[in-house]
Amino acid sequence: MDKKGVKYKKSKPGDHIHILVTKDFADTATEFFRICKDEHFNPSEIIRAAMAEWVIRQQELKRLLRERDISKSDFMKKMATAYEEAVLYKK
Repeated sequence: MDKKGVKYKKSKPGDHIHILVTKDFADTATEFFRICKDEHFNPSEIIRAAMAEWVIRQQELKRLLRERDISKSDFMKKMATAYEEAVLYKK
């Protein structure tokens, strides 16, 4: 489920993925399929591999952002402690 409680569609083998070729993407799509045909590549396999790589990058980015937030929190705690020691509890 997403944050609003809406369930995501669970993909299963054999499902089709439909994409819309937009005006700004038409030339890229045409070239992609031309290269696939000329070089005997499976377009579906390339798209699946690209999606898998994208998911891994997004997960890594999310992990790095979580770590950054933890580090930022630790930094702020250290700053507060240093402030208390330097100002509030100054002898």
